[in-house]
Amino acid sequence: MENKTFLHKNAGYIAIAAALIGAVSDVLLLYTPKGGFLNPDFLFLNDIPYSHLFAGAIMGVFFIPLETLGSWQVYNVIKKENPKMALLTLMLAIYFASIGIVVHMLYGIIGVGMQLHTHLSSEYASLIAEHFKQMNSFMEPVATIVIILHVLVTFLFVSLIRKTKNVFPAWLTFVNPVTIYLVLASPYLWWPTLGNYLAPAAFNLSYCIFFCITNYYIKKQEA
Repeated sequence: MENKTFLHKNAGYIAIAAALIGAVSDVLLLYTPKGGFLNPDFLFLNDIPYSHLFAGAIMGVFFIPLETLGSWQVYNVIKKENPKMALLTLMLAIYFASIGIVVHMLYGIIGVGMQLHTHLSSEYASLIAEHFKQMNSFMEPVATIVIILHVLVTFLFVSLIRKTKNVFPAWLTFVNPVTIYLVLASPYLWWPTLGNYLAPAAFNLSYCIFFCITNYYIKKQEA
């Protein structure tokens, strides 16, 4: 019998816990009862307490990287028949998580800056507007890359799961981080009371749910 390390045995559980904490950090960082976290003017950040901005940003920085252990766990299952593509997918997943850390920290820093600017007199209004326009020029390309990588990594994982003999069920093709994200984020449009919580957390929560499924089938096969 293969003697597995602690990391091999618990990678999925660590990833699930990290993704759940990441989802909590998203809510701390982005939630307001009024919503608006998709607005490029960042005005919603004025309503978020400094303690929430700080905790949300720091929690994301420390826990989001651990979510890559879930991708690594799946990689170990699907790598046998297509090792190069599986390795590329894992590397992109790690890259995706790294950029996610940057987004987390940027939101925290922008939020603190936004709140400091509220104490300036009206004569600085045009300067403040220009400042946040420049901040958005930093955030926009990073956020765009995050979305592209979210879709690309999911597509690659799903393709590999479908094309290789493995422990995962066929329906996992349709229940993946992108489709789970869309379901979780949709209440933002038709049920804001719930959506204002779920939509900000949808990225990390989608991976939490996905890794719960993949970890279940991996552990079932090992039993």
